[in-house]
Amino acid sequence: YEGTDGTKYSSTDNVNIPVTQESKVEIISSNIQEMGNVGEPLNILVEFVNVGKVNLTNFKVRLEGDIPGKEENVFYLGTFNAGESNEYSASIIPEEEGVLEGTIQMSYIDADNQNAMLEIPFSCEIGPMIEYEPVDVPMDIPMEEPGLLDKLAQNWLTILLAVVIIAQGVILFRMKKKAKAEE
Repeated sequence: YEGTDGTKYSSTDNVNIPVTQESKVEIISSNIQEMGNVGEPLNILVEFVNVGKVNLTNFKVRLEGDIPGKEENVFYLGTFNAGESNEYSASIIPEEEGVLEGTIQMSYIDADNQNAMLEIPFSCEIGPMIEYEPVDVPMDIPMEEPGLLDKLAQNWLTILLAVVIIAQGVILFRMKKKAKAEE
């Protein structure tokens, strides 16, 4: 630029503009049971995809809340690449009646090296334990004796081999008898 007296001036400066790519996880489908019974397994299935532009690191999915066995239902993916899909499945066995509430928590480190989290709340009505009556199976059921056709069908290979051997014996016997007659 020029000053008012016509003197030329110049200046340079560096400007840093941080550019970050969007990181986003989207739930494709979820299948979470809404009712269950004490002692019966409840199955949870969630499919998700990384629709962002960058890979997500330290990706982990787990159950949160007052849920029995939540420590065993942790899924650690590590690096979740952009455009990939995956699924989380868990099985919970309720221990008491009532409403079972919790969240499926997805945590990861995004492109800005910040911790990010996505939570999916769920609740399930738990009914009483179902008592199954034992089934009495009589152990002294008489077995039917197989008939002649059943026995033949079971031993068809043995019968076929016996017929072939007898036929060869008859043919050899006749050939020897014919050879003696010609002498």
